Amino acid sequence: MAEKPSLKIAIICRAGMGGSSIMATTLALRLAERGHQIYLFATDRPFNLKNAPDNLRFVSVNLPKTELLSGPPETLATSGTIERYARKIKFDIIHSHYAVPYALSAEMARQVGGLESKLVITLHGTDVSQLGNTPSMRPPIKWALQKADAITAVSKNLQQLALKTYGSDLNIDTIYNFLVEKLPLLTAAERKAMRAKFDIDEDENVLVHASNFRTVKRTDDIIDAFYRVCRTHHAKLVLFGDGPQRPHCEHLAHYLGIADKVIFAGKVKECGRWLGIGDINLLLSAEESFGLVLLEGFSQHVPAVATNVGGIPEVLIDGENGFLCEATNPIDAGRKIRVLLNDRELLQTMAEKAPDILEDFSEEAILNQYEALYMRLLEQ
Repeated sequence: MAEKPSLKIAIICRAGMGGSSIMATTLALRLAERGHQIYLFATDRPFNLKNAPDNLRFVSVNLPKTELLSGPPETLATSGTIERYARKIKFDIIHSHYAVPYALSAEMARQVGGLESKLVITLHGTDVSQLGNTPSMRPPIKWALQKADAITAVSKNLQQLALKTYGSDLNIDTIYNFLVEKLPLLTAAERKAMRAKFDIDEDENVLVHASNFRTVKRTDDIIDAFYRVCRTHHAKLVLFGDGPQRPHCEHLAHYLGIADKVIFAGKVKECGRWLGIGDINLLLSAEESFGLVLLEGFSQHVPAVATNVGGIPEVLIDGENGFLCEATNPIDAGRKIRVLLNDRELLQTMAEKAPDILEDFSEEAILNQYEALYMRLLEQ
């Protein structure tokens, strides 16, 4: 069998803790491990870009400070940086993760530099559901999508939403996110020790949640649902991550009189493993294109209660590895949580089934799909 050619690939992504950044950075790392020459562009070094091989180079997009504009000109700065490197590297593929502003930046770089690189745009969620419904932003986003050589979405639900938002004439493939790193299952001793760090009693029920605390994650609904649960159950809620809604959530926990039961753990290393201290993983987003944190919980045999929105039902099979509940309805979420806590046999059965779905989102299978897409474009 002939060896796969080594490709020169530019990957553009956000630098935060969101799913699009995590997936783009991990894709860059894994493609580099497969022998491709990767350049990763972002305004800051992604937090999970560690132990990068020599054939993966991080390129910082410097945002000039100017009083002439209300904010940093990220679209132009990213475009100019890509174009400058592309003239020397001659990328085979430019892969933009998240449409705004990176799809526009990539297409501008191609036109300004007369580049022959193929453009791939991966849609991750709010670049469709929120920005796509903004009248002033929809036309330029659609223009960039029409110029792309390939478009992918991280769930079938997002694919359909993108077609509805930007036009049914677009050709959009579904390539799912994958479990970034299947961490070892916690042993009973490790689980006990990690719970002890938060002063959690052995007989306490533990609910967990991890996110960037953006408004769309509805972390306040999680606290509201937990408030209803802890009135009848001995329980703690552990929240991992940080973000703009954290102060509001801390205030809400105090207001409801449950501050002593809600633990704000902040950012932790190997967050997926920390989810293993939980009995139930909560994800009550108002919108969610995929729900990567659900896979992380399932890998630790933690079933979930999550909202029936976006791509979540493609990951959480209602009644098998958890329960779906209504969005923005903490009463319904609390009810589903109590069903599981009241039926330990059902909870244990779901915990045992939770890892089964991981086969559908394996790293190797998803990487093969991206590589096949790249090769198909270059053969055209």
